[in-house]
Amino acid sequence: MGNKKISTADLIRKYFDEVVTSSGIDPQKRPDVALQWAREKELWAQEVDAIVQKQLLQALANNNKNQLQQAQRQQELALRDLQQIRLNELKKREEYLATLSKPVKLPKINKKILNSEVVGLELQVKPIFKNRNDINNISSTEDNYGTIFMREIGRALLDEYNMYHQPPEQESLPLSTEKSIKSKRQRYFHKKGPKSRW
Repeated sequence: MGNKKISTADLIRKYFDEVVTSSGIDPQKRPDVALQWAREKELWAQEVDAIVQKQLLQALANNNKNQLQQAQRQQELALRDLQQIRLNELKKREEYLATLSKPVKLPKINKKILNSEVVGLELQVKPIFKNRNDINNISSTEDNYGTIFMREIGRALLDEYNMYHQPPEQESLPLSTEKSIKSKRQRYFHKKGPKSRW
């Protein structure tokens, strides 16, 4: 860094107090010594400023370098996390495809099992009203908000419900009315010769 040229008057004015108090030189009697003293002070101040500025620039560069390293480290960690997540997803996908490739033995379902499940579901359904008398128990005098009309609707719905949700009737085996076939007795006619001993 080049030294800045300062005029003699500026040097004396800037370092007048230091020259007079520290060295005891009278600038009026010995101006050359005072000027030399002021120049040395100025050079020393410029060197100190240059050192301080260099240190500040170095600290700033180090700070920027640290921030850049931290940012790169964070990016590396984020990329590593993404890679790990991707690897886990690929592993799960491979396991899923492996399970799909295995033959699955389905349970055998016949008509008897299906019918038993349907009958079980029909038996589980319970009607809201057991009979029509539950609806008729409502007093006809209380006709608030169309009670009688709602009762008629309830009867119609109950009839429709009972129509479609009646418990299945057990099929009774028909009694066989066919008569057993009797074997006919055959008669043997012997026209000639002696009769059979049987």
